[in-house]
Amino acid sequence: MALIRCAKCGRQISSFAKACPACGTPPQVSTDPPPLPTVTARATDTGAFVAKLVVVIALVIAVVVAVNIFNKPESSTTSAPPWASDPLVSATPQQFPRAFPRAIPVAPATPATITYRVVKISQGDYLNVRTGAGSKYPIVMRLEPGSGGIVLGANRVANAETMWQEIIVNGRIGWVNADYIAPETQSVASP
Repeated sequence: MALIRCAKCGRQISSFAKACPACGTPPQVSTDPPPLPTVTARATDTGAFVAKLVVVIALVIAVVVAVNIFNKPESSTTSAPPWASDPLVSATPQQFPRAFPRAIPVAPATPATITYRVVKISQGDYLNVRTGAGSKYPIVMRLEPGSGGIVLGANRVANAETMWQEIIVNGRIGWVNADYIAPETQSVASP
């Protein structure tokens, strides 16, 4: 439904109305097509935006080409710079020799590692260490009750209702049920 003007009184009426509600004049059907929309400022803004975008893209391409031209590697016939034999410094042309003395690497201070031991396992039984976090994985070693020197790995996984912990024992890595290990300083009640 479109609104049109009444030819007699000038009020707006529905194009489907049989007569103007104010004066009763029937609407006149126009055979002239409606005027085309005029170009708005928004359309010209879009053109200006596209022109600016083209300029920016051209500048980016020019910069990339210039960087590639000036950063070509030198020919292999030139002699190597004096720092090229230094194993700690790369001999690429973008790098410069160090102007300061080399620092002597020092091992970072590491906190004391907390070791764990096997708990809640009765005598004559073993704690199975597996290749993965779950009882379906193969056994790689068995630990006796009270065995110590266990170091925790970085990973811990909840599998169903069991928490599996990655451990390291004598340089070997495996997974155990976390309920059966405790810090070596912690006292444990016998099973």
